[in-house]
Amino acid sequence: MMNFYIYPLSSFGVSTILPCYLSSLLTWTADNDMQVNTSKTKETILGRIDSTSIPPLSTPAGPIQRVTTVKLIGLHLDAGLSWTTHINTIISKASKRLYFLKQLRTAGVPPQQLLHFCTAVIRQLSSMPLRSGTIPSPKLSLNT
Repeated sequence: MMNFYIYPLSSFGVSTILPCYLSSLLTWTADNDMQVNTSKTKETILGRIDSTSIPPLSTPAGPIQRVTTVKLIGLHLDAGLSWTTHINTIISKASKRLYFLKQLRTAGVPPQQLLHFCTAVIRQLSSMPLRSGTIPSPKLSLNT
């Protein structure tokens, strides 16, 4: 389970605000007989704040790694809030799956099974959640 916290920050006072949030988090976890796993905990600074001027966070158990991208509910976010990382990830996955589809066709897999593979594995990449629904998927048939 991944916990994701968003704290609105400005460049003013960031070096004092973040350790306060971390301290309150550590207090809460200790009060509830839990602990922060620093090997799984990551810090990402989103937006136009110069992250080089912000000191890294650390706990008594060790430092918290600062990353530039994070995957949250299938969406890849980067520090600049651009779509580039997400789109490149989707393109890479689609390319690998299309290559495998080509290998299946070369191996003589029947067209109906190729269609099942395409529907189950490749088409899901084109469906991205939007509000309460998804983008309608195109109807696939063997005649096209």
